[in-house]
Amino acid sequence: MNTARNMIDNNIIWDVRNAEPGTPGQRGCAGSGIFDNATSNLVIAHNLIGRCDNAGVFTIVRPDRGRPVAEGNTVTGNIFAKCKVGVVFLGTNNAADGNVYSEMPDAFQGLLTSMPTSARLSDAWRYIRYEALSGWRAAHGWDRTSVIADLRIAFDPDALTLTLSSDAPLPRSRAGAAGETDMLGKPAGTVRVAGPLASLRVVRSRPVDPRRRS
Repeated sequence: MNTARNMIDNNIIWDVRNAEPGTPGQRGCAGSGIFDNATSNLVIAHNLIGRCDNAGVFTIVRPDRGRPVAEGNTVTGNIFAKCKVGVVFLGTNNAADGNVYSEMPDAFQGLLTSMPTSARLSDAWRYIRYEALSGWRAAHGWDRTSVIADLRIAFDPDALTLTLSSDAPLPRSRAGAAGETDMLGKPAGTVRVAGPLASLRVVRSRPVDPRRRS
């Protein structure tokens, strides 16, 4: 059986704005860091996703394209910072764990629990229910090892300089396929700290170029 899965890993996604201010965009997704366009069995791992007008990860379905589901997705080992929402799932057949959330609203995790039978699937975003991390964890078992942390993060896209630090330990999780090196090609091991870099305990002040591995 083919167990290969598509992955979005080891990226910095920062300062994502709604290109249509005053509107929610297509299916409510405008201003989201990662837009899961009716994809199933997707792994989103070890990314830094910050300053999004909408969600860090936003999922939709596309019945018009024969893709009425978006399930079997895994969101693990990421850092979400200063976003309006962390993760939006449209069903419980998904997974999230080992993530870090910093400077988020009180109720920042979204799940579609039900919608009127007369409603169109393209309007599913209107019925998403948002809850705090504790409720999301208790009700669905997601993000059991994830934490809300006080991180200091600064990204200068012109100088390509990233600095981030934390006074408290961050969660570690299995790296999985293609996750044993960080975005700079540095070995991260089979179990690694959340985010795209192998270590977040030390402030990194040298240039970090997402376009190049060294």
